[in-house]
Formats: sequence, structure tokens, C-alpha cells
Amino acid sequence: DLNIGAGQAYINANIGDDARIGAGQAEIIGNVGGDLLVGAGAINLIGDVSGDMYVGGGELLIEGKVNGDVHFSGGTIALRKTAKIEGNLIYSSDREVVVEDGAEIVGETKFKKVESAKGQNSYTTGLGVIGGLGAMFGITMPVVFILCLIGLILLGLAVVFAAPLKARDVAMRVVKHPGRSFGFGLIYLIVTPIVAIILLVLFVTFPIGIMIGLVFIVSLIMIKALLAFFIGARVLKLFKKDYNETSKSYLAWSVVIGAVIYTIILFIPFLGFLLILIGTIFVMGAFVETVRPLVFKKREWSGTDDVMER
Repeated sequence: DLNIGAGQAYINANIGDDARIGAGQAEIIGNVGGDLLVGAGAINLIGDVSGDMYVGGGELLIEGKVNGDVHFSGGTIALRKTAKIEGNLIYSSDREVVVEDGAEIVGETKFKKVESAKGQNSYTTGLGVIGGLGAMFGITMPVVFILCLIGLILLGLAVVFAAPLKARDVAMRVVKHPGRSFGFGLIYLIVTPIVAIILLVLFVTFPIGIMIGLVFIVSLIMIKALLAFFIGARVLKLFKKDYNETSKSYLAWSVVIGAVIYTIILFIPFLGFLLILIGTIFVMGAFVETVRPLVFKKREWSGTDDVMER
């Protein structure tokens, strides 16, 4: 079996059994011995598939041969003159399949027309693998939404309860020093991966590059939780200004409310991705400022920061 998750997936080898791909763009030149499952913004099948093909995404172009059925849910689907589907073509889209002269569908063609949503292409680009994989496995968007929400709530609770005062410090820094937070966050998000890549290229500094890359990835995961917490905390402040910020209920409700709002925003085509990115930059900068003293000076994680006292 082959399992891939990437921004761009280029498969130029034969796969003995099933292949599962989640990517922004996917091109499959080699042959697949089993079923092919793809969730991507753009998919191009040049090779042959021995089993069935399940695709969720923006665009599907078939140039090769599929011995089984093709299931597609998404934007556009086209069959080049070299394409052949031995089984059925079952697809949901806002437009019918484009079949060039010479292309062949041996089985039945079952078309379910869906209304085109404004900004659908932006949705495919913004949500990318999330929406694609959901459609690929036949999971409806409400189910994908709930799964994303539950995952974010669990992550948020784990991060916030592990260091509650520091989580509160991060949220306060965004409010008290927004300009500084945005600046630090932007620099961190741009410079850190560049430094990691440079160190990875140099043989001597390869382990350091790996370490920096891992720290960067972990920090991005933590920032999702802290951003959700920040959103929820601000919402609670709007409705109840005298909330006890040290209570467990405050922390928990901040995470839950923030996770719901975060996930709703995430599912807004294009604009949602942009808003999450901006929020991530702010919270990332506040996070960097908060943890910096812990790295360069001996400080207790259970303690608070002077930002809370000003």
C-alpha cells in the first residue's frame, strides 16, 4: 500500500496494492494494483488503476485506464481520448463530465447534479486536503466539520490545561501588544522554515535543521489550540467581564467556544483561510514572546508573566 499526504504528490512508480493520496495537487503516472483513493484540489491520472477509483476534489483529469468504478465528488471531471473506464462512472458535480472522442466508459454513467456554491474553487484551495479527503471517503461536510471540531477541542484542552497561566499570557499579549505580536509572528513564520531548510542542506548542521523543523511543526500545532483559546476567551469577555480567569471552567469554555468559532471560520471559502492565517500570526508572535524568557532564562512554566501585571 501507498499512503501520501503532501502539498504536491507526483507518483511515477507502480504500486502493488491500494494507494491513498491527500494533496493540493496529485499526478499519478505509475500503475496502481488495487484501489486508488485521492483527495486533492487537482488530480491527473495518467497511469492505470486495477481496482476502483475514489476521488474528492476540485478537478479530475483521467488519461489512463480504470478497471473498476470511478467515484468522484467535486468540481470538474474530464476524460482524455486515451481514457477508459471498465466499470461505472458515478459522480457528483455542478457540471457534466467532458468526454473526448476516443475515451470509453464501458459501464453506466450516473450523474448527480449539485448546485455550484459561490467561491467553490477557493474552497477547494483553502480547505484542500480536509474537504477532499472527506469527499473521498464519502464523509459529508457536517461529519468533517464535527471531526475537525472534536479534534481541535481535545487539542485545545490538552495544551491549555498543560500550561494554563502561559496560555492566558499569550492571549493577553495579543490584546496588549498587537503590533509586536504580529511582527514577531510574521518573522517567526517566515524566517524559521528558511533557516531550517538551509541547515538541512548543510551536512554538518543537518541534525540542528531537523530539530528546528520539528520545533516549528509542534509550535504550529500548539498555535491552533492557543488561537482557539484566544477567540473563546475574547467572546467570554464580551458577555461576562468579571469571569474568573483562573478557573477551570473559564479555560474549558474558552477552548470549546473558540474551537467552534475557529472551525466555522475555517470552513468559509478563502476568507476563512485568510482570517485563520492572520490570527495565527498574532498568536504565534505572542507565543514566541511568552516562551522566550523560558528558553533564555530559568523560569517556571507554572508562573505568570509581567504582561499580566501591566
